[in-house]
Formats: sequence, C-alpha cells, structure tokens
Amino acid sequence: MLHRLLPVAALLAVTTPVQAQFNDQWVEFAADASLISSPVISSASLETDLAWGDLDQDGLDDLVVARVQPIMASGARRNLLLMNEAGVLTDRTATFASASDVPGDFGFQTPTADRDVVVVDVNGDGWLDVVTSVGFGNVADPVSLSHPRVYVNLGDDLAGNWLGLRFESARTPVLINFISGLPVAARFNAVAAGDVNGDGFPDLYFADHDASASSPFGGEAANFDTDDRLFLNDGNGYFTDATATSLTPGMIDSNFSNSAVIADFDQDGANDILKQTNGVPGGAAATVAYNDPLNQGSFVSQQTIYSGSAYAVSTGDLNGDGRLDVVVSENGKDGVVYNTGTVGGQATWSPLVAFDFLSGSDDSYAANSLVTDLDGDGLDDVLIADVDPQVSGFNRRLHIYHNRGASGPGGALLREERESTSGTGWIGVVGLTTATMKGTHDIAAFDIDGDGLDDLIVSRNAGTTAYRRVPVCQADLGGGVGSLALTVCGNELHSGVTAQLKLTGAVPNVPVLVLASATAVPTFIPEIANTVLAFPPFYIGAFNTNASGELNLPVAGGGGPLSIVAQCLAFDGTPTLFSPSNAVQVEYLP
Repeated sequence: MLHRLLPVAALLAVTTPVQAQFNDQWVEFAADASLISSPVISSASLETDLAWGDLDQDGLDDLVVARVQPIMASGARRNLLLMNEAGVLTDRTATFASASDVPGDFGFQTPTADRDVVVVDVNGDGWLDVVTSVGFGNVADPVSLSHPRVYVNLGDDLAGNWLGLRFESARTPVLINFISGLPVAARFNAVAAGDVNGDGFPDLYFADHDASASSPFGGEAANFDTDDRLFLNDGNGYFTDATATSLTPGMIDSNFSNSAVIADFDQDGANDILKQTNGVPGGAAATVAYNDPLNQGSFVSQQTIYSGSAYAVSTGDLNGDGRLDVVVSENGKDGVVYNTGTVGGQATWSPLVAFDFLSGSDDSYAANSLVTDLDGDGLDDVLIADVDPQVSGFNRRLHIYHNRGASGPGGALLREERESTSGTGWIGVVGLTTATMKGTHDIAAFDIDGDGLDDLIVSRNAGTTAYRRVPVCQADLGGGVGSLALTVCGNELHSGVTAQLKLTGAVPNVPVLVLASATAVPTFIPEIANTVLAFPPFYIGAFNTNASGELNLPVAGGGGPLSIVAQCLAFDGTPTLFSPSNAVQVEYLP
C-alpha cells in the first residue's frame, strides 16, 4: 500500500488547462557541463548522429557519436565513445573502441564518413553492439572504410572488467551493384535494426542517399548505385545481403534517403520497413514496405503514406491508440501522420497534422527527429533537429513539441510551448532558448545521472551541451522538527511513471515510519510529544535510513485523481523515540 503512496511526485501537473497559454512550465532542464567529460564532440566541421545504450552493463546508458563533415561533404571523421562513469559521460574512445581485426585499423579512431549509428545486440549474447552507416564510401577505399561497420561488444573478462568494442570486418557482406555485378561503395545515410524474418535476431536495413550533382562525386550512374540494402542476420551477428530476394526494385529505389525504421505498422506480427526517400513519383515522400506475415522476410507491397517534401521520419504512438504514428520532418511544415487502422494488409493514414504554435512558426528545413516522453507523463513528445544534411546554414533551430493529449478525431495536441512572445525567453522546454537550439544536428534523451529522469543532449554546430532534468517536487505543507526534510520529486504521477520519496537529516541506520493520510489535520500525538499533519493515517509503513541518515523510496504513479498527505516519523533516540518530518501533498494522476 505504501507503494501506492509513493507515486507522490507531481503537484505541478494539476493546473495545465487545454486552452492556449504562455509559460506552461511542463518540464525543465538546466545546462550542466559536469555531465560530460570529453573534448569537442560537435562543431561547424563535425556533424553528429547519436545513439545510446548500456554497453558495459553497469546500469547506466553510454553514448556513441558518429561524426562526418557536414552538409554532404566527404570528409571522414573519428567517432566517439562516451562511457557513463557514475553519471559523467567520459571519452573512452582510445581505451574501449580502438580494437579492430583489420591491420592498421583502429576502430572508432579510424576516420570514417559515418552518417548514422545504431546500438543493438547483433549476436544475441546479451551485450549491445554498435553498427555504423557510411554516407560517403569511395570505391577506391578498402571495404573496411567504404562499407558499413559492425563493432562487436567483447563483454567482460573473467575478473568482471569490460573489454570494449572491436570492429570485425567479416560481419557485413561486400556490396555488389545489381546491374554491373561489380563492387560498389556505400552511400547510406541511414541504418535501421529489427527482426524482419521472424527468427528473433535483428537484421539491418540501410537507406541509400545516392550522390547528388552538388556533391564532390557528381551524379551517380545506375551501375554505381547501391540502392537500399537489407542484411539478414544468421543468428551469430554475421550478415548476408538478402535485398534482391526479399524486396522489389521499386522498394529499394532511393534518392536522398535520410532515415529508416523497422517496425510493425499494420499490426500483423511481422515487421515492416519505413523510409523517407526521393525515389517515388512526385518527389520526397515517406513509404512503407509491408512484410508478408505468412512468409516473413518477403515484402509484398509498398505504400506511400505521405507525399510532399519529407526529408526524415521517426515513429511513436503519439495519440495512445496502440498504433505507431509517423513524425515527418518537412521542408515546409513538420507534423505527424497518424496510423488510423489496417485495411487489406496495409495501415491507413491520416493527412499530415502540423504542430501547434503559441507564437511563431516552423522554420522550414529539418532533419533528425526523436519521439520520447520528456516529462514522464506517459505521452510521447517530439523533438526535431534543424540541420538538413544537404542544406547549408545554421540559422534554424531545434523544435520541441509537448504532447498535451488527445485533440480532435484520433490525434494529439503537440504544441511548442514558450515563455512568452519574446524571442529571449525559454522555448520548447524551460531552460532552452533560441540561441541554445540553433544549428542542431541531433538530440538524445536518456538518464545520464541515474536519478530516474531522462536528461537531454543537444549536439549542435556550436558544440554539444548536456542538460540535466530538473525534477518536479510535491508541495511542502510545512511542519516537522529539526533537520528532518521530506521531498517527493520526479516524474508527474501518471500511471506507469515513477518518482522518488526522500527523507534527509535523520540519524543513520534507524527505523522510519512513513504515514499516508487522506487529510492534513494537525494533531498532537502525546507518544512523540509533537504535532503530526498526516492524520488520521490510513497507512503506516516501516523502513530504515541508510548510513547517511537518508531514506530513498521509489514511488509508482497512477490511480488518480487522488490527493494524499505523506509524512515521516524518524527514530531519534530521545525518550519520545520519534520526531516528525515536514509533510508533503501528493497528487496522483490518471
């Protein structure tokens, strides 16, 4: 029962009316340089793509940074591995990502022209591996440089020390042109990982960018074109090229493709392939190739789900109906195409629904997007970076859209919140401004410091900044004696989210009683010679402080709307034995 109390973490959420209003402080971040210990990550000459996961299995997510010369230039760059060491992302590239089975190759420290990266367990050993996607391979280069690279996680040694990542060249096949039969170099701006043949192992899909007339390579003739590629996993992390037998020529025809996703869009149990491409009549579009559920790994139809100037896509269930929707980065207005059902083996889709603005508007060209729940309310929000892979200039900015829940038939209200009409106040989330969001290559959102709240990494042409999530805390009702201090901070207490109840200032290693009451009635308790606010309690739970005199308990949200008063009685060794902390008001949300 105490764990129902412990969902106390979001008094702040009770006053967010649906009507348009400025200064809705729905979530807050603060720039914190102490979260990263690394040399330059991004700059005007270092375009980045970010991926994250717990590589060394220490319970904290690490960060992989793929880097290349910006604006579709061919300059190779060194990638970075930032290991999360007690809440600090620390550059350990030389130590843990320089191994290779190619003589003269030094893993991440070998310059490559990588435009995308994923973190995925390719060989099923329980350790996350890394796959990079080269955007500017050159036929004159060795295959180790002109093709995608798989870095295998070596796991721990017998003493429990993590051994790092090693590039293994035989993991991926040599690319052969479908017309000439000759080897070609990769021009893949995107890689997606997912199981397409139903064997339980992740396969890889690479989306082709071709070479444009403005690139250093000039236009790309058909007999040099790689097209998209589907690599099937043999179950041990070695891949074969199954493109010609699994997909039709029309499905793999891409030009200027920047993103791909492997996921089940028609809910038939077989993963499909979403991509953005110019390779359809009418210009840039988002398409889905549908997998045959009775013969998984064979794709039977292709559907254009959005036509326009689409230049990147990502997915998430934005309206909470259990179906994957698609976020479209547009040259015009960005927005969401909602997945509304399934008919005839294909998903049905809404028109593009543009994002909502209190002031200002979309600033055109956009690229990488991320769908994630920033404030922990159970609703996915959307972040869209502004640096287009082929459009120069860093005068646009990152946009962050708050998911305010259902709005209209089948959609959600995704709004760019802001402090005011002024261009100098916070925009998107509290703590970020126009100046700190300009020229964003990519963004990451995960818990860096281990407090249970996702932090934010914004990688820009002007440098990379980590932002610590500022927790939302419950209202303090006062009361208490001495140094005892009770807080309940964390995510808003919707179903499925957690927060943290914390008592400080107590005696180390002593009993603590946690009280939960439906009311706050100041009541003098003779047995402890003090007044308690959480009275009459409907629940009393017994716990112990740690060696620092603190009590930390996770709290689970949901079950609201419901208001509870929480208070602690800590053992103090006096004749009355227990002293009360302050009381906090706890608001549970649905």
